[in-house]
Amino acid sequence: MKKYLTFIMSCGILSSLLSCSTTQSLAGKSLDGEWNVIALSGQTPHTEEQPYIGFKTAEKQLFGNTGCNNIFGTLEYDGAKGTIAFKNIASTMKACMNDTFEYPFTQALGKVKNVKPLKNGEIGLYDENGELLISLKKR
Repeated sequence: MKKYLTFIMSCGILSSLLSCSTTQSLAGKSLDGEWNVIALSGQTPHTEEQPYIGFKTAEKQLFGNTGCNNIFGTLEYDGAKGTIAFKNIASTMKACMNDTFEYPFTQALGKVKNVKPLKNGEIGLYDENGELLISLKKR
Protein backbone atom coordinates (compact mmCIF):
# COMPACT_ATOMS: atom_id res chain seq x y z
CA MET A 1 0.00 0.00 0.00
CA LYS A 2 2.86 2.36 0.86
CA LYS A 3 4.47 1.78 -2.57
CA TYR A 4 1.15 2.43 -4.27
CA LEU A 5 0.70 5.77 -2.46
CA THR A 6 4.30 6.76 -3.22
CA PHE A 7 3.71 5.96 -6.90
CA ILE A 8 0.45 7.99 -7.00
CA MET A 9 2.10 10.96 -5.28
CA SER A 10 5.10 10.78 -7.63
CA CYS A 11 2.82 10.77 -10.65
CA GLY A 12 0.93 13.78 -9.28
CA ILE A 13 4.11 15.74 -8.66
CA LEU A 14 5.55 14.83 -12.06
CA SER A 15 2.31 15.82 -13.76
CA SER A 16 2.32 19.18 -11.97
CA LEU A 17 5.91 19.87 -12.94
CA LEU A 18 5.35 18.99 -16.56
CA SER A 19 2.24 21.11 -16.85
CA CYS A 20 4.04 24.08 -15.31
CA SER A 21 7.00 23.83 -17.65
CA THR A 22 4.90 23.59 -20.80
CA THR A 23 2.42 26.32 -19.90
CA GLN A 24 3.93 29.42 -21.44
CA SER A 25 1.04 31.86 -21.49
CA LEU A 26 1.19 35.30 -19.93
CA ALA A 27 -1.78 34.53 -17.67
CA GLY A 28 -1.59 36.83 -14.69
CA LYS A 29 0.93 39.18 -16.34
CA SER A 30 -0.06 42.36 -18.10
CA LEU A 31 0.75 42.83 -21.75
CA ASP A 32 -0.43 46.45 -21.55
CA GLY A 33 2.07 49.26 -22.00
CA GLU A 34 5.01 49.90 -24.29
CA TRP A 35 7.64 47.28 -25.18
CA ASN A 36 10.96 47.99 -26.90
CA VAL A 37 11.83 45.74 -29.82
CA ILE A 38 15.13 44.18 -28.81
CA ALA A 39 15.37 41.65 -31.63
CA LEU A 40 13.74 40.81 -34.95
CA SER A 41 14.49 37.23 -36.01
CA GLY A 42 17.42 37.27 -33.60
CA GLN A 43 18.93 40.49 -34.98
CA THR A 44 19.21 43.73 -32.98
CA PRO A 45 17.45 46.62 -34.75
CA HIS A 46 19.66 49.48 -35.97
CA THR A 47 17.30 52.40 -36.47
CA GLU A 48 17.23 56.17 -35.87
CA GLU A 49 14.67 55.79 -33.07
CA GLN A 50 14.05 52.85 -30.72
CA PRO A 51 11.32 50.71 -32.31
CA TYR A 52 8.57 49.66 -29.92
CA ILE A 53 5.12 48.12 -29.73
CA GLY A 54 2.42 49.27 -27.33
CA PHE A 55 -0.66 47.34 -26.28
CA LYS A 56 -3.99 48.44 -24.82
CA THR A 57 -5.66 45.07 -24.46
CA ALA A 58 -9.00 46.30 -23.08
CA GLU A 59 -9.37 48.63 -26.08
CA LYS A 60 -7.91 45.99 -28.45
CA GLN A 61 -5.35 48.51 -29.68
CA LEU A 62 -1.83 48.15 -31.02
CA PHE A 63 0.44 51.16 -31.45
CA GLY A 64 4.13 51.85 -31.71
CA ASN A 65 7.02 52.96 -33.85
CA THR A 66 9.09 51.10 -36.43
CA GLY A 67 12.16 53.22 -35.76
CA CYS A 68 10.91 55.70 -38.36
CA ASN A 69 7.13 55.57 -38.79
CA ASN A 70 4.34 55.30 -36.23
CA ILE A 71 2.18 52.19 -36.46
CA PHE A 72 -1.31 51.44 -35.21
CA GLY A 73 -3.90 48.73 -35.55
CA THR A 74 -6.11 46.32 -33.65
CA LEU A 75 -5.18 43.26 -31.64
CA GLU A 76 -6.86 40.04 -30.68
CA TYR A 77 -5.37 38.71 -27.45
CA ASP A 78 -6.14 35.79 -25.15
CA GLY A 79 -3.71 35.86 -22.23
CA ALA A 80 -4.79 32.49 -20.87
CA LYS A 81 -4.07 30.75 -24.19
CA GLY A 82 -1.11 32.93 -25.14
CA THR A 83 -2.63 33.76 -28.52
CA ILE A 84 -2.28 37.15 -30.15
CA ALA A 85 -2.88 38.52 -33.64
CA PHE A 86 -2.60 41.98 -35.14
CA LYS A 87 -5.14 43.25 -37.65
CA ASN A 88 -5.52 46.35 -39.81
CA ILE A 89 -1.94 47.53 -39.24
CA ALA A 90 -1.29 50.95 -40.76
CA SER A 91 1.51 53.47 -40.46
CA THR A 92 2.53 57.02 -41.12
CA MET A 93 4.47 57.40 -44.35
CA LYS A 94 7.68 59.30 -43.63
CA ALA A 95 10.52 58.74 -46.08
CA CYS A 96 12.98 56.67 -44.11
CA MET A 97 16.38 56.82 -45.77
CA ASN A 98 18.47 53.65 -45.62
CA ASP A 99 15.86 51.89 -43.49
CA THR A 100 16.24 48.12 -43.69
CA PHE A 101 14.23 47.35 -40.55
CA GLU A 102 10.70 48.66 -41.14
CA TYR A 103 9.56 46.32 -43.94
CA PRO A 104 10.67 43.05 -42.28
CA PHE A 105 9.30 44.29 -38.95
CA THR A 106 5.82 45.03 -40.31
CA GLN A 107 5.84 41.75 -42.24
CA ALA A 108 6.71 39.88 -39.03
CA LEU A 109 3.86 41.61 -37.17
CA GLY A 110 1.43 40.18 -39.72
CA LYS A 111 2.67 36.64 -38.97
CA VAL A 112 2.41 36.78 -35.15
CA LYS A 113 0.10 34.17 -33.59
CA ASN A 114 1.44 33.57 -30.05
CA VAL A 115 3.08 35.42 -27.21
CA LYS A 116 5.23 33.72 -24.56
CA PRO A 117 7.43 34.86 -21.71
CA LEU A 118 11.18 34.87 -22.23
CA LYS A 119 13.95 35.49 -19.70
CA ASN A 120 14.32 38.64 -17.57
CA GLY A 121 10.73 39.83 -18.05
CA GLU A 122 11.02 39.85 -21.83
CA ILE A 123 8.32 38.43 -24.10
CA GLY A 124 8.49 36.77 -27.48
CA LEU A 125 6.09 37.00 -30.40
CA TYR A 126 5.92 33.74 -32.38
CA ASP A 127 4.49 32.62 -35.70
CA GLU A 128 2.14 29.66 -36.16
CA ASN A 129 5.11 27.27 -36.45
CA GLY A 130 6.57 28.34 -33.11
CA GLU A 131 9.38 30.42 -34.63
CA LEU A 132 10.41 33.42 -32.51
CA LEU A 133 9.87 36.49 -34.67
CA ILE A 134 10.14 39.47 -32.30
CA SER A 135 11.63 39.84 -28.80
CA LEU A 136 10.30 42.65 -26.60
CA LYS A 137 11.34 44.22 -23.31
CA LYS A 138 9.07 46.49 -21.24
CA ARG A 139 10.00 50.19 -21.50
